[in-house]
Amino acid sequence: MKHEKTNTAISEMLQEQLTNNKNAAFRVISNSMEPFIHVGDRVVIEAANTTQLTSGDIILYFNGHRFCTHRFVQTLKKDNKIRIITKGDNLPGFDLPFEKEKYLGRVITIVRNDKNIELHKTRYRLVNKMLGKLLTLHCLVMKAGQHVKNSFHIKSNIITKLFTKTAKLLFYWLSSSVEYIFLKDRIVRDK
Repeated sequence: MKHEKTNTAISEMLQEQLTNNKNAAFRVISNSMEPFIHVGDRVVIEAANTTQLTSGDIILYFNGHRFCTHRFVQTLKKDNKIRIITKGDNLPGFDLPFEKEKYLGRVITIVRNDKNIELHKTRYRLVNKMLGKLLTLHCLVMKAGQHVKNSFHIKSNIITKLFTKTAKLLFYWLSSSVEYIFLKDRIVRDK
């Protein structure tokens, strides 16, 4: 309980700092975004409206218990409320949708071993954009499985599981390929 109150207070101070056009930095303590972001990296956050986000951007949000740095997938509007869907690159499933108010900001820099990885550079913009498209495809394949199940009144979850597994495999294979091509071999030069 005390830990939650502390995190809520930190979240409120962070929102105020970002509102005043000041950046904030956090140390990453989870491997949920590996291989893109490593445990121990620091991430620099800037204020950005949710309308400025594109699929693939890395964002910071507060889920009520902890701060999460995950990849933005899309926003959903349901019951006149905007919810945000995210996913950690190293996690098998999508995060539970959360209210727009829990969103804090967008990651603009990753600091690793005293080296700044500026996400506005061409290479990283391309990687984030491609991974964002893959996440969108992942969502669509999962929704297609649910639609097939509902259309044919299938009671079993086999179809949904099949589409979900296919989407996951496709995402991991393609995202690994994208990261290998753009980050390991550095084919695209920084501009």
